[in-house]
Amino acid sequence: MSKTHLDEIEVKELLRLFDAIKLDLSDSSFPTRTNRLEAVENMKKVIQIHGYDITEQKTAEELSEEEA
Repeated sequence: MSKTHLDEIEVKELLRLFDAIKLDLSDSSFPTRTNRLEAVENMKKVIQIHGYDITEQKTAEELSEEEA
């Protein structure tokens, strides 16, 4: 990845990921946990394409324990 521009492969991957994210979250009711987590995984890939590192994964329980 260039520091200023995305290449053609990255653009195609981003388009695929955005479509997958929309699909995962497009349920007429509240999306299932599986769909939400799949959307998060795809969002992480989008962030990584833009040069950011994802370094930790925490469950909702771990996050709520830290707030207490």
